[in-house]
Amino acid sequence: MNMQNPCSRLFVFLLLLISTGAFSQNHEKPNSLQIQMEGGFLIPTGKEYAYRFRAIGSKYLLSNLSLGVGLGTDNYHFNSGSVFKGVYNTAPIFADSRYYFISQMSSPFVFGNLGYALKINRNFRQGTMAAVGAGYKFTSAGKSSFSLSGGYNFQNIEAGGTVLNHQINTVSINLGLIL
Repeated sequence: MNMQNPCSRLFVFLLLLISTGAFSQNHEKPNSLQIQMEGGFLIPTGKEYAYRFRAIGSKYLLSNLSLGVGLGTDNYHFNSGSVFKGVYNTAPIFADSRYYFISQMSSPFVFGNLGYALKINRNFRQGTMAAVGAGYKFTSAGKSSFSLSGGYNFQNIEAGGTVLNHQINTVSINLGLIL
């Protein structure tokens, strides 16, 4: 399977999404585990566009506060009018915190992420990343839920130990499945 093909990536994402359903637990109680698969688009503030896929494992410390760790991929595409032309891939690993205003299944929430994009091979760039935003978690049948969120994202890309003269600032729109 050619993983450069967007259809192959989507197939693998959906396969991971389905296979994680076996690990879902009730996330209304403190100390319960929650797994979230998330995909989204990053709306540019310049001449770039991007998309992302992420998996976040978190634990409720209180009935309305969760802390966790996420891993994903962000794919930035710079158009010909940009100083940096081409595609920049990042593989961020990050801390995720979420505060739910209502300690029930459906609730508005705010979130924050802070982490670092790893250089896993020559096609990936490294650098610090951060995100803040808000969203809503929708209750669905069974133990799973859906989320819709948006926020501000910052990505600093480094090459060879030096910081490129370009910091990526985007607004995100994300759709998630919470198991």
